[in-house]
Amino acid sequence: KAQQSSAGFPAGSRRNSSQGKALQAPPMDKPELLREIAALWASVSHIEDRVTRGVTRVPAQEALQNCVKAYYLRRTGRSKLVESSVIQLARAVLDHCDSNSKVALFAVMSDIQPASAIWDRLPRPRREINRDTDFRFEPAKLNDLPLDSPYVMAAFIRQLKVHRRQRKFFSNTGGNDDGAEAQAQTADAADASLALGLVLSAGMSVFGSRSHASARFFELALFAFAEFVPDAARRASLGAAEAKRGSAM
Repeated sequence: KAQQSSAGFPAGSRRNSSQGKALQAPPMDKPELLREIAALWASVSHIEDRVTRGVTRVPAQEALQNCVKAYYLRRTGRSKLVESSVIQLARAVLDHCDSNSKVALFAVMSDIQPASAIWDRLPRPRREINRDTDFRFEPAKLNDLPLDSPYVMAAFIRQLKVHRRQRKFFSNTGGNDDGAEAQAQTADAADASLALGLVLSAGMSVFGSRSHASARFFELALFAFAEFVPDAARRASLGAAEAKRGSAM
């Protein structure tokens, strides 16, 4: 009998006779899995709705698992197909969490894998700031998340999409995000380089209203992990974007 996590997601190798349908289904490749995870995050109900209904009384991992099950119930329309869909998702997450940080984070937040099992696959800070601040990057804390974490994450992802489509921020993919709308379908699921100001603005609109400590930690984490584009590369990207716009006129 396959082991299960605290809220009923299959854990470990997930191989038994009751999983026949899921095992027969073709495995998801990484692009398909990223699109599936993006759709799952998009399906999570708004944080204020969940808080006012008191749904966040369950652990964060269980709350996200419930959202995943509700997503598959809405999509398939049949409760008997939810389990096989969840098992197929869990298999794909296990297959690809080694090679993608988005998948690794989803694996931890949904309790498919503990943070300790994927420590070496999580992003590393690009600069040390703990000598001057109290910031500490401790992935083990992902195992003990605030109850409303899934809804906060979903709200943050939504704000990133909104800010990107407003095209107000420089992006190293070219100019002031002029290609954002054309890239929206793929960039929402795939890895994308976003402007520091865009991420800061989106993050503060979500975390800034929670507490001073949350906002401060987000600012420090963003500084620790951000990749600064060299001025020469930035100027070259801006020049290419200007030339593109000129040729299109």
